[in-house]
Amino acid sequence: MEDVSDPPFRAVCKENGADLMYTEFISSEALIRDAAQSVAKLDIFEVERPIGIQIFGHNIDSMRASVEITEKVQPDIIDINYGCPVKKVTCKGAGAGILQDIPKMVKMTAEMVKTTDLPVTVKTRLGWDDNTNKGPGMDKIHFMKLSGAGNDFVIINNLAGIVDSTDTDFVKKLCQRRMSVGADGVLLVEKADGVDFRMRYFNADGGEVETCGNGARCISKFAYLNGIASEQMRFLTNAGIYESEIVGQDVKVRMSDPTDIRLNVPLQLEDGMHTVGFANSGVPHVVFFVEDLEETDVFDLGQQTRYHGDFKPAGTNANFIRIQSPGLIDIRTYERGVEDETLACGTGVNRFCYYCGDDDESLDEAKLKELIQFQLDGGTHGIVPCGTTGESPALSEAEHDRVVELTVETVNGQVPVIAGTGSNSTTRTLRATQHAKDAGVDAALIVTPYYNKPTQEGLYAHYMKIADTVDIPIVIYNVPGRCGTDILSPTIARLAEHPNIVALKEATGELKRASEVVNLCPDDFVVLSGDDVNTLPILAVGGKGVISVVANISPADVAEMCNAFHAGNLELARKLHYKTLPLAVDLFIETNPIPAKTALQLMGKLNGKLRLPLVPMVPANLESLRRTLSESGLI
Repeated sequence: MEDVSDPPFRAVCKENGADLMYTEFISSEALIRDAAQSVAKLDIFEVERPIGIQIFGHNIDSMRASVEITEKVQPDIIDINYGCPVKKVTCKGAGAGILQDIPKMVKMTAEMVKTTDLPVTVKTRLGWDDNTNKGPGMDKIHFMKLSGAGNDFVIINNLAGIVDSTDTDFVKKLCQRRMSVGADGVLLVEKADGVDFRMRYFNADGGEVETCGNGARCISKFAYLNGIASEQMRFLTNAGIYESEIVGQDVKVRMSDPTDIRLNVPLQLEDGMHTVGFANSGVPHVVFFVEDLEETDVFDLGQQTRYHGDFKPAGTNANFIRIQSPGLIDIRTYERGVEDETLACGTGVNRFCYYCGDDDESLDEAKLKELIQFQLDGGTHGIVPCGTTGESPALSEAEHDRVVELTVETVNGQVPVIAGTGSNSTTRTLRATQHAKDAGVDAALIVTPYYNKPTQEGLYAHYMKIADTVDIPIVIYNVPGRCGTDILSPTIARLAEHPNIVALKEATGELKRASEVVNLCPDDFVVLSGDDVNTLPILAVGGKGVISVVANISPADVAEMCNAFHAGNLELARKLHYKTLPLAVDLFIETNPIPAKTALQLMGKLNGKLRLPLVPMVPANLESLRRTLSESGLI
């Protein structure tokens, strides 16, 4: 398209998975005249391949000459534009205007094919006007083509039953690349009771399968864009009912939980015995861990696995994984139905990671329980899972939920559990907060929305929506240094009028803020320090405690400092403040939670692995932290 499909636009398309691109359309007459602006459109780059150059014109001789000029830059395809409806093009009989003279269109196309050895394609329309836009035996089927994480799909609204879903030849022909639309599969939107719609998925071979994770994302976007469903939807698949949500430009799908999970399964293939994992996430998957992913024969091993007797009759996908580093893997997938390697598979590998993960970053539930018990033994007054120190931004939704549930189970009512549930989406915050309540937590710690930087009225509306929707005590978390959003004291005072908004975690670094909030809010509104170096000063102006980073390392000292202050023993409170101050400083010598997790590793309580983009401490800072821990008697 003119002034659209230029090199920068094509680069974006390529980065987002486009298989084939075309240039802006170029006038044949302008190429013959050597017009600079038109000739410049012939510039293509190797990274763009495969790419077609699109030309248009009304004169057959000029079109033939322009093909000879065009093929000198060695495109992969020459495309003829018979579709442009713009008047200044059609008035000369070019673009869609040639549809008024079909014999000429046929002759021009034949001459172009004779002129070059390159493949020739055409862009056209069904006809010039309403009287010529339908040929014998033809009917219109409106569709959309979407790509999700590497797989592309043709999606058709079949609520009216316009497509015969038993016609496997239709699917195979539609998915055939270069000869038709081309796709990895076809998705049909059909009617179903009790849900927004039914998703039916057909592989390119015409076979219908249970589901597809990438397809679920694409059909959700299709249903939303076409008014079939709202932003939150439920739809039926052959693997069960899925829920999905449109979040800006993204789609989030809650699929069925993995079943039939098997680890360390022996699998005999032609080259010997392999040890694999297996899980069914709506689609069956076998997982191989390999050292050299590039040299792995994905097609041969994948095909043997797909048809292996252990997985009959349905067969299975095969995923080959190499772990690059903590939190980063490479994967190649052989997909049944496609019967070849595929770019991506949305239902593929389910990996569960958490702050205290083991060597492969999977959740070590025993270690998490030990950490919680360490806190309880130290006299901690409450446990906060899924906060900043718990690497909450790196947790998936499922991981977040499991950590909250496991914490509630382990604490078992001994102290309050305050779960971090905030995000920069009110919808996601509501979901996490409702889950936390259902899991049995005592309160929710909700950070101010980050990055999108709402106004004070936006912040007020955000917290009020949550407080009105989920009946649970809420602790506002104000940490502008991390979030880029600062909820001001008057706004907090307005929110404190709601019975469910009961406390503030104050982490602005400004001591006057705590005084303002204590002064403006009701007496029963609780102010908690969110910065260990300011805990004692905040207690002095009416604060009640701290949600602490230092307590991860030395829970007894932090708990005793708070106890001493509330008991009126200011001398002991000051002594413990100065004792923990070096820890409070060095635990922020790099981004939290890097030093905290490293300290727990040095104390022998964790393996210290971090999930990217967090990385290990630099040597100088590590040595400073080690020295402080040693001087504090912790190692």
